[in-house]
Amino acid sequence: GKIVPRMLNRYNSRRRISVEVHRVIPQLDDQDEKSRTSAKSYEECVLRILVPATKELARKYKREAFLKYRNHEGSMAEYSGGSTVNNGSHLDDDDDLSVAGDDGTGGKFNDHGGKEYEGWKPKYSMPINAGTIRSQKKRAVSILISHRNIKQEREVLFDTIEGARKFCEEVEKQQRLENERQEGRLQAALGDIKLNKFEKINLLFEIVSGYDLPIGDFNSSDPFVVALMGNEEVHRTMHVSKTLNPIWTLKTRSLFLLTVESKQFFVEDGMKFIVKDYDQFGKDEVLGLVHVNPRTLYKANGERMEFKLQPPTGSKEKEIPGYLVLRCRRASEYDIKFMEDYEQTNEARGVASYENPIATTGFIKTMTTWNTKKDKDGSILYKIRPGPDPKRVDETEWMTDAALQAEVLKPSLHWTDVGHGDLGKVYVEILGCDDLPNMDSGGFVGNKTDAFVSIVYEDCYVRTDVIDDCLSPRFLPWTNRAFIFRNAYPSSQLFIGVFDYDAGMLDDHDLIGRISVDLTNLRKDTEYILSYNIFPSARIGSREIMGKITIRLRIETPDERKVTLASLEPPQPTYVNVKDRRDFRVIRETCLGLYDEEKYSTATLRSYIDELTELQNSLFYIEDALMTLLLWRGHFELQLLGKEMKLPIHSFNLFLVSTFLVEHPQLVPSFGFACIAWFLIAVMGFRRNSANVWAHCYSYGEILRKVV
Repeated sequence: GKIVPRMLNRYNSRRRISVEVHRVIPQLDDQDEKSRTSAKSYEECVLRILVPATKELARKYKREAFLKYRNHEGSMAEYSGGSTVNNGSHLDDDDDLSVAGDDGTGGKFNDHGGKEYEGWKPKYSMPINAGTIRSQKKRAVSILISHRNIKQEREVLFDTIEGARKFCEEVEKQQRLENERQEGRLQAALGDIKLNKFEKINLLFEIVSGYDLPIGDFNSSDPFVVALMGNEEVHRTMHVSKTLNPIWTLKTRSLFLLTVESKQFFVEDGMKFIVKDYDQFGKDEVLGLVHVNPRTLYKANGERMEFKLQPPTGSKEKEIPGYLVLRCRRASEYDIKFMEDYEQTNEARGVASYENPIATTGFIKTMTTWNTKKDKDGSILYKIRPGPDPKRVDETEWMTDAALQAEVLKPSLHWTDVGHGDLGKVYVEILGCDDLPNMDSGGFVGNKTDAFVSIVYEDCYVRTDVIDDCLSPRFLPWTNRAFIFRNAYPSSQLFIGVFDYDAGMLDDHDLIGRISVDLTNLRKDTEYILSYNIFPSARIGSREIMGKITIRLRIETPDERKVTLASLEPPQPTYVNVKDRRDFRVIRETCLGLYDEEKYSTATLRSYIDELTELQNSLFYIEDALMTLLLWRGHFELQLLGKEMKLPIHSFNLFLVSTFLVEHPQLVPSFGFACIAWFLIAVMGFRRNSANVWAHCYSYGEILRKVV
């Protein structure tokens, strides 16, 4: 029936209201075409408000209403169809329905899917349960609109009492059927997923990055992302200034935790991510949006997902550039606790949120600061940098060399916990460096290397404090030197780099040297103190030692069986997100070294030639292995009757296989594959018998016992 939005405006703006039931077939991203056609459908009921499709029709309906009203009231007023209709100012007097919570995608009740009908076009729509009939008085019906954070009461005036009565009866009827429709919609959304509709779902989202985004300003954008479930905002990142390829980090609110009932999550049809351009003055411009259905999010396992940006609602463009990169997975107990702590303290420790220590060094400070002095007994005291222990200032401000070395070996007081793996923990402490070169000018006045150490492990990046003007820095227990890395893959390498800190805005931190630590052969619950020579590159020939670094390391593995089984799976690619350009270069040089080995140069070619030349050393071991086989040399130690002897097991196996294949040559391929396992066992025996203890590895028997 036709309605009038306000009692005091009885003929100025005409509306129609409809109660519509639609059958919907869900479109799911993870289904093929066959599955889409056989997908379960469901019904949904909406309450739509329609307005005249054209200004001419609006003028016509307005005149009809005026004449009908005048004849009914006997008024002698004259109708003047005029400028107010032409400018369209009161064709839309229900704007307060769409203003609340406007997020740039249209108001919360703006209609986006209705069709024009007999000269009337949809203006607003809402779920049938969003409107409650409060009362009916003749032609007037009072409706309470309550949906999410919008709550208001509206009175509509129908043309006839019969029209008002039928409308109220139809709304009440459809609301009684709505529970059944909700159940059908939930089952259609779930598909083959078995889930309790009242089960709580905890999802951890990471808004990773975007690339090739549309231009919002003159030649760039200041993008940020708003995450919506239904029409309710659940998260908002900070904006990244002047870029079309933003990277959001924990510092810019890339992570958020969503806790929701399964019924609401699937009925709301997933999540919507709106990319906007931040404007300090005026309204933020919508660059594009991404809709992700609930099945995709529920089945996500933390892998990187890229989504093409769609044009904002109401845009004339059919396609826009840009992609949004997301990650999502079921949140663990650790994730939930981490996010709770982060929300409480508004700071978190981790890959992207890690706040790099800043040096307070400078040329003036170097000129005015003494780093050594003599004690009363003539012994030399060293000034502790970057500062003394806050709890023992007098005792630790100046220390002798012996006291300093003893203090370094004490347990660390502060640990930084990073990473997301659940296989175990790697405890790393940077104790100190020795004989570093001076990377700064002005060494004759005390201006020396300002050293710090960076560590990259899987998707984590951390840094120690900066020790200024020192070629043999020591990192004390109260400084930022101790880190806990949560292990996600057993064979991940630990990369450590030593850098000279440069405070200039345009200067990069200079790499002194780097190392790569292989953790696979280290035993759990064993504390190692390791010293390594550092080099600026891993392979470039004629390398020069740039100093030495000492670390303390320990590995915790609560479930060795889980670790062993994880080794059978290929490692997943990892990404480290940083905001600062200098941090990016620090990470790159820590992992790859000072020289780009992918770039053509004579030094790179020489390094590959040297590597191939070094392979000639393996000819000696190959020759020795062949002589052991042919001459039946003993290598397998066995104690029998109190006597030790060495048995030629490999020669015996070779003899048996050879005689057997002479009679059964068709089994050559099968024995060829068996020789691979035989070769691996031989290599394992060679490594375990090596005089170099660092070359020792787990035996296959030990690995089998872990699995069993």
